[in-house]
Parts: sequence; C-alpha cells; structure tokens
Amino acid sequence: MKEKGKQIKRRNGKTLDYTCENSSYKTDINKGYKHYKKHDYKGCVTETPLLKLKNSNSLWLEYVIDKQSKDKGIWLMWYDKDGYPVIPASAIIYLEHLNEVIKNFISILKLK
Repeated sequence: MKEKGKQIKRRNGKTLDYTCENSSYKTDINKGYKHYKKHDYKGCVTETPLLKLKNSNSLWLEYVIDKQSKDKGIWLMWYDKDGYPVIPASAIIYLEHLNEVIKNFISILKLK
C-alpha cells in the first residue's frame, strides 16, 4: 500500500491511489462487492462495512489471495471516509480457519 495521494500505475493500466495489496497478499478485486461507488473494482465480502465509526472510518472484510501460494482467504481492512486504507497492515484469515475464528468470536460473546 502507498500513502494517500501518491499515484501508482496498476498492471491493467489504471491509476489508483493505492494498490489493493501489500508485499504478500492482494485483494481479489474480481470477487464480491465494491465498497465505494467511485471504485471500479470489487473485493468486499459484504455490501456494507462491518463497522462504521463516527469519524467516518470503516472496517471492511475483503477477499484476499496469497501472492505466493495463491491460497484464498479474507482480511480485515480499515478505510477512511474517502476510501483510502488507514493502516498498511492487515489481518489475514484463511478460509480453512474461518470456522475456528467464528467459534472463538461466539465464545467471547458468551462472556457477557
């Protein structure tokens, strides 16, 4: 990912303010939903954010591909009100581990 405002040319010839990828993973921009109407690429698992904060930052779940192994998973990404990534890091969950993660979230909810 690059800093907001720095233009980067993608392989498909389109210019974006960021690349939808980091050194190891990339968003699967051909799958799912767009998360901002001005974007012409997809990648979101849901049509709406998992969470939208009062400061307009939003948390999205996106489809992801491991650039080396081609394994598929999902990652959580924070975006600002204009659709730019807020942080360069991400939390990758491979699909084979998703049930375990959901089970653990449910156990946390039971603690209340």
